[in-house]
Amino acid sequence: MADGSAALLVLVPLLWFITAMMLLQARHRRKAGRQLWALYGKVGSGLGLEVREEVSAGYGLPDLVGDVHGRRVLVHPIVGRGSAGVPKTVYAASHTVALRKRTLVSPADVSPFTVGRYRHSVHVLGVRGRYLVTAQSRDDRPNVRRLLSSDALRVLDDLASENRSGFLSLVLQSGTVLFYTEGWEENYDALERNLRLVVALAEAIDQSVQESVPPVSPLFSRLEKRRHPRTVDTAAAGLLASLGAVLAVGTPFLVPDLVSVFLLENVCAILVLVGASRIYAAATMRSRAPVPSGASGR
Repeated sequence: MADGSAALLVLVPLLWFITAMMLLQARHRRKAGRQLWALYGKVGSGLGLEVREEVSAGYGLPDLVGDVHGRRVLVHPIVGRGSAGVPKTVYAASHTVALRKRTLVSPADVSPFTVGRYRHSVHVLGVRGRYLVTAQSRDDRPNVRRLLSSDALRVLDDLASENRSGFLSLVLQSGTVLFYTEGWEENYDALERNLRLVVALAEAIDQSVQESVPPVSPLFSRLEKRRHPRTVDTAAAGLLASLGAVLAVGTPFLVPDLVSVFLLENVCAILVLVGASRIYAAATMRSRAPVPSGASGR
């Protein structure tokens, strides 16, 4: 019993410390999410775009979707869990060029690990710097050289100049161009400029080729099919909280050992708190929030 009590003195505070970190993460995500909802709503109203809850991760964050100059566009904040622990913002625009696989365009000084899955490298010289262009398919190399025409390179240079160290990568795939920046963009002007530049890049790509049959964009096809936000994440959080509540009620009747009951009741309380905090953070992100400082509108 003494050994069990000593273990509890270490284990229970450790569990609650981890729980506190998770609750703080949920609180921070709710605060950042409210700012994104306000900012995306402002940009969306200015460009005639729809702001809707994202469906790929289920954290209650907003997506900006619609059409700019007749092209499908998307602005999506990526949660750190799915991007090597670093939050990102991705800007996407549709084009009419078919490619076999994905091609990555990144600053030339990028780590080789980043492009490990992309082979057949070619270097393309930009006006204000050199980019590393790596294609997953060797057959795409001639097309990529043709796509990155002088007009497209000028737009790419503008994106690099606009974002500087925040420029992570540009991905070309069939029917879609995607531009990744570091962090969640919280500035109105920067968000709008990046989106307009990505659209201009898609237009420059289209002008460099003559395609008779525009390809179907896998990204925008998925967006049309997946219109049920928070289903997976909310269900998991709800199940977690419900499981904790049921176990909290049943544990005193099923476990005779007081030390075990104490430990299990703490675990149950943690499950309820974590599950409820995730549901609360996602459900209240749309509350009215001011646009972050430094943002401006037109």
